[in-house]
Amino acid sequence: NNKQFCRLRSGVFQVFRSAEGGKVNTISLAQASVSLHPDGELEIRSTSGAPGKDLLLQAADDEEAASWVDAVKREIESEAKKEQSSQHLMRNGTAMFKYNYSNSKRMRRQFWISEAGSELCWGKAKTDEDAKDVSKVDLRDCIGIIYGPMTTTFVRCAARREDPAWACFSLLFMGRTLDLACVGDTQVRAWFHGLQRLITRVGLSPAMPLVSDAT
Repeated sequence: NNKQFCRLRSGVFQVFRSAEGGKVNTISLAQASVSLHPDGELEIRSTSGAPGKDLLLQAADDEEAASWVDAVKREIESEAKKEQSSQHLMRNGTAMFKYNYSNSKRMRRQFWISEAGSELCWGKAKTDEDAKDVSKVDLRDCIGIIYGPMTTTFVRCAARREDPAWACFSLLFMGRTLDLACVGDTQVRAWFHGLQRLITRVGLSPAMPLVSDAT
């Protein structure tokens, strides 16, 4: 009887060895399904393709299992609505600040996700993604995302950084980073979590974790 403790929080289902801690498993409910089995069992499956994420749990009885399933389903539905909202925002595009490694200065640019959902594009204005004045990165080449001003680029300009730490995040590529700052809390949540899901879906190897503990 290996009793473990479970917690449902901010779209994430977590399993701990005991009430004091010792995390065993974490599943993002933005990419998950849940089902109820006989004899008080419930199953939470990750749809992200990441290995070792599926959970088969034994509740005290059928009623408790059904209660957990209902709660997890509500979170999955809530995460789906958030994703739809962030996808809409990212495809329409918003202004963000891009920090440059060479001179530590920032530039205000319009950012948006390509129609295929696999490229992050930016320019002085949103236009055809194949236009000459549009820059872009392929999210299939992205190896991670970090919340906060943690990269070398941000550290170099820490004393004169104009944006608050909570507005900053970075995309990681082999040999480079793309360092950005959003305007407002709503945009931070939409862009960071939206890109996090996109990277997991189109670019990140299942064996390589995202570098983030943001909720």
